[in-house]
Amino acid sequence: MAKAREEESLSFLLDEKLKEFVTKNVLKAKIEEYEEAVAIAKEVVLPLAKAVERSKKVVRMLLLGG
Repeated sequence: MAKAREEESLSFLLDEKLKEFVTKNVLKAKIEEYEEAVAIAKEVVLPLAKAVERSKKVVRMLLLGG
């Protein structure tokens, strides 16, 4: 009976360690995904946003006759 409890206890600990390992790996993958998205934003989205702002300024100047 004690051996069965010990095995259950070890099984529980193993399950917990496995869950912890999987959680850490999932979080690590999410962080890498986030860092990749940030890099893309810096290279693509920010320059586009700046270009849009410049275009708005040009249009305003043209509309105001500047």
